[in-house]
Amino acid sequence: ISTNLMRVCFFSELRELVRLRISDPSDISLAAVSHYCPKLDFLGIYGGCSRFTLEGLLGVLRSCPIRSLYTLGVFGSGIDASDLKRICTEGRHSLLQVQIGPRRYRPFDLRVILMQEAVAEASKGRVKLVVR
Repeated sequence: ISTNLMRVCFFSELRELVRLRISDPSDISLAAVSHYCPKLDFLGIYGGCSRFTLEGLLGVLRSCPIRSLYTLGVFGSGIDASDLKRICTEGRHSLLQVQIGPRRYRPFDLRVILMQEAVAEASKGRVKLVVR
């Protein structure tokens, strides 16, 4: 079997994928996900965030009907309220839940309160933010 035929077969199978857990993705791999996984409703990203950008993540959210985004261990303390606003507003409006972590935040930490307010405002209450 030729390499091109193998690629076509592999990627055609991804069109039915609805849940994906991926470790340390790059913007290139997120672009492939956004192109080849049109039914994806759960995206779990693990590991560091050194290989992808917020723009790469937004590309997936714009292309796929993601309902739940799980980013444990990805953003750490680097995510802020403005990033969450973009995540809530620039996707396909199917997003219902965002989980971020790791547990570098305290429940009554001002950053957490600002992030919760940003998510509630940007999504008009549609998206639930879970901070782990």
